[in-house]
Amino acid sequence: MTTTISAQPWHAHQQLEDSEMIAIFLEQALEDATEFNDMSIFQRALSEAAKAQKIVDLAEKSGLARESIYKSIKPNSKPRFETVQKILTSMGYTLKIEPINAG
Repeated sequence: MTTTISAQPWHAHQQLEDSEMIAIFLEQALEDATEFNDMSIFQRALSEAAKAQKIVDLAEKSGLARESIYKSIKPNSKPRFETVQKILTSMGYTLKIEPINAG
């Protein structure tokens, strides 16, 4: 007898239920991106977080066109820092700078 297993893709945005969870998710993604010198890690996390908060709402809050947000968060895109900052601000977050080797 053969058993068939159907796997569905997992999308983080379906699990990101509140602002605290999103903040932890983005913070960890930024730490990982820095550690592995791979900013695509943060970009993928930002994409999932933006989808969790609804792109239409972020476009309205940020003043960016929906298309601009989608282009900025798609894989392998090279968004401007200003655009990322506007997306984060419209989501209610900011980037934080701290020493790499504190202590």
